Amino acid sequence: QLSDVEAWNLFELKAQRIVALRDHISTKEAGAKLLAQIPNKNELSNAELNRYYIKITIPIILQNPLLFIKVKVNDFKLMMLAPGVESFFRYLDTPTGGGAIGDLMRLPRDRYLTKWLNDKPLQFAIYLFATGSLALLYLGSLIGLFRTRKERKRNIIFIHLFLWGIILYFIIISEGETRMRLPIVPFLAIYGDLRASGVCEYLKNKFFSKLIL
Repeated sequence: QLSDVEAWNLFELKAQRIVALRDHISTKEAGAKLLAQIPNKNELSNAELNRYYIKITIPIILQNPLLFIKVKVNDFKLMMLAPGVESFFRYLDTPTGGGAIGDLMRLPRDRYLTKWLNDKPLQFAIYLFATGSLALLYLGSLIGLFRTRKERKRNIIFIHLFLWGIILYFIIISEGETRMRLPIVPFLAIYGDLRASGVCEYLKNKFFSKLIL
């Protein structure tokens, strides 16, 4: 038995989006189409609604496995790559109507500069900071992972299995929200730290030793 939140998430975040992709309609239209299948919706209890949500959603997923995978891939991309600051702007009641990265590909250069540099310079700076921090985290993790490939110690293998087990778990349960990335971040940072000391030592010997001498 799923909780109210789990059943609704399954219905809204999976079934509606799969139907929208399958029928080439908006998610809102897909939701209305599916809700129309529930008789006397306003008179049902939460438990009865949950049963309907599950009854409707499971066959849709089983009948459209490729679309379900596509939805999960999109969830993963959004979870891992989106800066996640738009919800912060909405909380401050200053929504931007589209992220700085997405607008870079959607808007002409003049409109982009007007919107972000002239009208929303603070939000633009926050976007740059969030995107830069995320890129630095992933770059550091990749460097750490690349440098550990030469390690043959047994404890390194266990570290890989432990970290990737946790990372894959959160990827599987992700619902396309950037907040789902938060539990993964510390484990990605561990990869960055695995060889960070070696990088610092290299930079010190390469550049700063001459200054000290």
